Amino acid sequence: MKQSLGLIANLSKPNALKVAQKIAAYLKKRGISLWVEHAAKETLKLKGVQTGELSDLFRHSQAIIALGGDGTILNAVRQMKRHSVPILGVNLGTLGFLTEVRVEELEEALKKLVKKRYKVEKRMMLQAQVVRGKKVQATYHALNDVVVTHGELARVIDLKVKMNKELVTSYIGDGLIVATPTGSTAYSLSTGGPVVHPSANAILMTPISPHTLTNRPIVIADKGFLEIQVGKPNREAYLTIDGQVGLVIKSNDLVKVKKSSYSAKLILLEGSSYFGILREKLGWGETPAKKRRK
Repeated sequence: MKQSLGLIANLSKPNALKVAQKIAAYLKKRGISLWVEHAAKETLKLKGVQTGELSDLFRHSQAIIALGGDGTILNAVRQMKRHSVPILGVNLGTLGFLTEVRVEELEEALKKLVKKRYKVEKRMMLQAQVVRGKKVQATYHALNDVVVTHGELARVIDLKVKMNKELVTSYIGDGLIVATPTGSTAYSLSTGGPVVHPSANAILMTPISPHTLTNRPIVIADKGFLEIQVGKPNREAYLTIDGQVGLVIKSNDLVKVKKSSYSAKLILLEGSSYFGILREKLGWGETPAKKRRK
């Protein structure tokens, strides 16, 4: 069967056009089909490619190349759902824990991708449902995190949290992050949460600026079923999924979070290392003297 790849690009990135054209030329030269969305084809000025809706890309591609930052991958993964096509991220942004390929490494990365010199790592996702009364208002799936924070007014909120119907505690502060191991290096990390290896079967709960200093991050088994509710009546909070989508939740709403039935598949190229990524992105093992010499 002829090899077929998909391309998703964050068109707001200044060098997305140039990198996309380079990828298209490389694949065309090797007789590999490339699928892009209709609108992206015109913007990226690509010729000789297959076009369709996003669902067509997922259906026809053996792998997806995502150009942008981690947000590009997060957005694509949420829309994949049952397709679950493996994704290779090319970093056009800054930090990028999920987009492991730098632009200067692109040609070597494409060579490994085409020759299938990679492994696919399965990453757990979270499902979040907002229940109002007995009706489900919305259902989301997150690769990184589900976050409940205060609304427009910068005042603390009171969140009551249960796990498997048992009361955990009430968090008073700016909010609560429920994260996957993949999301442990995202928002959760910046609020004092632990780094959790992506292969761990776990869910993290990290309070945001808790009023009580004894409230600390907690790691639970991925079989845990969480219920989050705004504690005080007539108060509102905001639910955010992967920092990209969300909605206002009211004090009588229930946010139910559990392990999703969907999972993400990330491509790790030959020679890639999770701890190597941590050393590079977080500067582990570097003293101030080493940084000055760079």
